Amino acid sequence: MELLGIVFPVSKAVGVVIGMFIGLLYNKLRVPCIVLTIGLMLFFEALPRLFFSSGVRTTGNMVMLSMAPNCYWVGGVMLLVFYVLYEGTAFGHNIRALGASPSISANVGLDADRMKFKAFTLAGLFFGVAGALYVAGQGEVRNVSTMGSMLTMMDGLMGMFLAMFISSFCKLPIAVAVSAFTMKMMSNGFVALGMDATVRDLTNGVFLLILLGISANSGLFERIKADKKFREAALQSRT
Repeated sequence: MELLGIVFPVSKAVGVVIGMFIGLLYNKLRVPCIVLTIGLMLFFEALPRLFFSSGVRTTGNMVMLSMAPNCYWVGGVMLLVFYVLYEGTAFGHNIRALGASPSISANVGLDADRMKFKAFTLAGLFFGVAGALYVAGQGEVRNVSTMGSMLTMMDGLMGMFLAMFISSFCKLPIAVAVSAFTMKMMSNGFVALGMDATVRDLTNGVFLLILLGISANSGLFERIKADKKFREAALQSRT
C-alpha cells in the first residue's frame, strides 16, 4: 500500500493547489470562466512534457484504487462530502444564491470573489480524487496537446448537463451521481456493441442536443395550453 498511500494524497493536494490557482486567476483577470479554463487546459496539457516527455505508467498497487469495491467506497465518500457541503452548509446555500442571481447576492452582502475562490478550491479537491482514479484505471498517462484532453472531459461535461436537467426532480448531488453513472454506462455500452469512436461521439452529441432541447422547452406545452385557455376565455367574455 506504499505507492497508493503516497499518490492518492499527493493527487488531492495537487488538485487543491491547481483549484486555488485557477480561482485566483479568475478573480484577478476578470475573464469569462469558460475562456480561462480552456486557456489553462492548453497550459496544463503542455506542462507535463517538461517533466515526463514520454508519459507516466502506474506500477504496484495503484491499480487497486480503481477496482471494486474500492472505487465505490471512494465515490460514496466523495458524494457524501459533496452532499453535505452543498446542502448542509452556509457555503452551499451561498453558492446556490450566487448562481441563481449574482446581482441580488451582491446586494445582500455576499462576497462573490471569495465564494468563487472557495468553489474552485473545493472543486480542485474533487478533481484530484478523480485524477487519481483515472490514472489507476488507465494504468498510464499519455502526454496530449491541442486540446486532446477534451475527449476525456466530454463525459463529465455531458454528465453535468444531464445532472442540471435531473436536478429539477431531486437534489443536485444525487443528480450528479445518477448522471455520472448514466454517462459511464452509455459509454461502456457503446464499446460493448463495437461502435467506433466517431459513432459514439455522434450519438453523444445528438443525445446532448435532445436533452438541452427538452430542458429549454420544459414549460412550452404548459404555456401553449395556458394561452389557449386565455384566448377561449377572452372570446367567451366578448360574446
